[in-house]
Amino acid sequence: GNEYLDYLMGGEALSVRGVLIRANEIGNILNLGEVQREN
Repeated sequence: GNEYLDYLMGGEALSVRGVLIRANEIGNILNLGEVQREN
């Protein structure tokens, strides 16, 4: 199977963690844009 990949990626948490990380990255990009505009 893909046990090694599961180990590297965090196993069952991969899907949820990946979505949260992606959402955080997008949010950070948007927040940086807002901060630059406000300042």
